[in-house]
Amino acid sequence: MSIFLQRIATSVIAFRTAAPRLLSPPLPLLCSSSCSSPLSSATPALHTWPAHTAQRAAVSSGAAPLLLHELAPNAGAKKKYKRVGRGEGSGKGKTSGRGHKGHGQRGGGARLGFEGGQFPLVRRLRKFGFSNHRFRVTYQPLNLNQLQAAIDTGRIDPSETITMRMLRQTIFPKLKHGVKILATGKEWFEAKVNLEVSAVSAEARKAIEERGGSVTTVYFNKLGLRTILRNDPKDITIGFAAAPIKKEARFDLTRYHLPQPPSPSPS
Repeated sequence: MSIFLQRIATSVIAFRTAAPRLLSPPLPLLCSSSCSSPLSSATPALHTWPAHTAQRAAVSSGAAPLLLHELAPNAGAKKKYKRVGRGEGSGKGKTSGRGHKGHGQRGGGARLGFEGGQFPLVRRLRKFGFSNHRFRVTYQPLNLNQLQAAIDTGRIDPSETITMRMLRQTIFPKLKHGVKILATGKEWFEAKVNLEVSAVSAEARKAIEERGGSVTTVYFNKLGLRTILRNDPKDITIGFAAAPIKKEARFDLTRYHLPQPPSPSPS
């Protein structure tokens, strides 16, 4: 029996150490497309190689083979989660690392600025300064080159008084807080216009007046501006509010009045 087992072991070792054999002769693989060998037409163009042969060839060439069972995520890509409440010997048992009682054991924790019940710092210090962020008004800027482009393209008629209602219909469909004229592009501005806006820079006013035009700054409160922008002047029946005393110096017209319709000529 021992001689039989010895022969089996010898045959297995000889089989493993033997060089692998190809499924087909290697000559057609080395032959080019223009080869006139009789084997090139008799054998297929592609030949399948055993998996162990490809792996050995890759190892012999210096490149490590890519095996499915060796695929793994990059180092640090996956982190092992912390298991808590699994016995005191783990170091995170009993209270699970949250300590005893108080906000630390609850889910939400303390709010921002809470100091455990003592008088917080945000209340111990006095307030400084003033900010009008909540009720400040930001005007929509209108450059002179933009106004000239709207006139050149026929969107605005320079012979009429250009109001903020007209600007909302032609340039700023989402106008909300009024318009301020700026002098950007004044070298290309050539039109003679009459404007009624919320504000204008000194340089822009000078450029418009040099070309024979005029600018009138008009005060509107929030309700009045919304009314004049969304409704036809013929349909407006309310009066407009006057500017506060502190703001009167900013406007040429402190209270807006609707233009009177032309009176009919006597027949």
